[in-house]
Amino acid sequence: MQPVIAQPPLEVTTVSDRARRSWSRSIVVACIVCILLLYAYPFWMAYARLGAAAVPPIFAPDLYFYIGVSHLAAPVGGFMHNGWYGVEVPTAQFAYGRFHLAFSAYAFLRSIVGSETAAFLLWMLGWTALICAAALWLVRKALPGSTTVVLVFALALLMLFDFDFAQVILLKWLKLRPWAETSAGLAPFIRAFFPQVSIPLVLAYLGLQVVALRQGRKHKGWIAWLGMALLQFLVLCSFPYATAVMAATTGVLLLLLLAGRIPGSTLQFVVFGAVCAAADLGWLLFSGGSLPVANQGSSLIALDPQVLKQMLFSKTVLTLLFATLTAAVACRRGVPKESRWTVVAFGAAVSLLSLADAVISPIAQCSQHFLYFFHTAMALLTIMMVAAVLHMFAAHRSVQFVVAVMTVALFVNAAISLPVFARTFLELNRETFGAIQAMSPADLVAGDLVIANAERVDSPAALVPSLSGANVLYYKNAELMVPSEYEKQSRLRQAIYLYATGMDDVTLREILSLGGAAKQQLRIVPVQERPEAFGPHSEAALTSLRSRLSPAMMEVEQGGAEAHAFFAQFKRVILIDSVDHPLFRPERLSLYLRERDAATRGGYMRLVYVPKSGEATVGRLQFSGK
Repeated sequence: MQPVIAQPPLEVTTVSDRARRSWSRSIVVACIVCILLLYAYPFWMAYARLGAAAVPPIFAPDLYFYIGVSHLAAPVGGFMHNGWYGVEVPTAQFAYGRFHLAFSAYAFLRSIVGSETAAFLLWMLGWTALICAAALWLVRKALPGSTTVVLVFALALLMLFDFDFAQVILLKWLKLRPWAETSAGLAPFIRAFFPQVSIPLVLAYLGLQVVALRQGRKHKGWIAWLGMALLQFLVLCSFPYATAVMAATTGVLLLLLLAGRIPGSTLQFVVFGAVCAAADLGWLLFSGGSLPVANQGSSLIALDPQVLKQMLFSKTVLTLLFATLTAAVACRRGVPKESRWTVVAFGAAVSLLSLADAVISPIAQCSQHFLYFFHTAMALLTIMMVAAVLHMFAAHRSVQFVVAVMTVALFVNAAISLPVFARTFLELNRETFGAIQAMSPADLVAGDLVIANAERVDSPAALVPSLSGANVLYYKNAELMVPSEYEKQSRLRQAIYLYATGMDDVTLREILSLGGAAKQQLRIVPVQERPEAFGPHSEAALTSLRSRLSPAMMEVEQGGAEAHAFFAQFKRVILIDSVDHPLFRPERLSLYLRERDAATRGGYMRLVYVPKSGEATVGRLQFSGK
């Protein structure tokens, strides 16, 4: 007879722990689903009110420019094709061409899905889910044993609150500002590409940095360093500003290591730096040689004490510095040392890099792009401080209850505000969809030139290369990807556009003088020249632009041969303009074009012209830009 071995009774605590973990997991998953639904709501409202269109509705800046870039072919032989102007541009002169990984990935998704709108919605929600997953992973690594309260609070704070608009949101709840005027900025990661595609990688990088410091020279420590090197390289291929933030974060930690504040191995930092430098420099050389230099012959490196003072004492930088110092002091208990200093180093890195415009030419727009990480840094610092407070008052359940109430308030704020946010964009999206309807993309072919509103980055002109093979007369951001020798033709295109809107050379010169109206200057000054035109050296920048644009305007006013030859390149010229709020004066184009057809669709008029070939016999100039 076999002896009966008594089985030990199943511990009640084991069952309780499993049930608690399952319940916690369900709550976290439910929160992620709620966040995804909140991010998707503005798009659903637009489709419900306006119907589907060939492009997705817009709720954040630069969307249509980025979609247009994603339609460009991948770099081949060192050149990319500018679909707006129909010219070939050296990849080395075009930042989005050199760092095109995000655009290529989106284009690949679109080729699978087949629909621009569906692909974009999947893209946006996919990256939102990845940010949530990376944030949870980082919090679990940085704060072992994190409670459900901390995890859900971290998700809500990062995804449903925007520190860039913290003051505005507070005033709104205090009834000091109308809701309709403060609805922007409630979904910090609703933009399509940047910095969204870099945020999950940055969060994962910080988590691996914590693991690397915690594991030291152990096997897992070296694997963490290898993972960090891979992540920073992937970020470099899409958004290099994030790579600089990663490098600066690790650099601050190296200083802390040398000061004896954190454990670690100097050898690991050195090996990591060497591997990253070799990989990054190799990619920069492979993608087109050295970095592009500043425009108009100015130096890429230029110390400007005035800009340094202005940036250092700005509200954004001071707020981040204060939060960083507060977290360094407040998180000494309850937060592991390696976690505290990693997040503090991240805050310090963003603060320091936001001063970059004082050292690097404003043409590079470094400060603006580094401040894209202001919200993420503030959110992580706040999460660490809340975790420290919860640890300090662990015996008081009321503190956890307060954090839970704050979390619910963040969800309620988003649920109330996002519908208002979506409604503020309905009219803009209605106009955009009307312009697309009038444009009749299926009727546009190569050899057509479209003249459309280009007053904003996301104006109808931005959509042309995404919808057809036609070119546009003028689009501001298209000038970000033209070869340097195309400058004269760029100004000719701009002069024709301004002339068609009713401007003349006298008015142009008045606007581009030192005392000209800032709003009109902003309209005319090319995107890449704005930092200098509105900086300390504005007079020189405006004078330079006037010397290049004024001769082109006089050429157009006088019906010159170059303007005629420009139009003679195209079989048809299609003018798209609003019926209720017309921008153009079509009669001004009669000097160069003969009207063939007119129609009105979606609140927009569509005028079809053909060039007056008789006046173009002086010679057909080629504007290929090669």
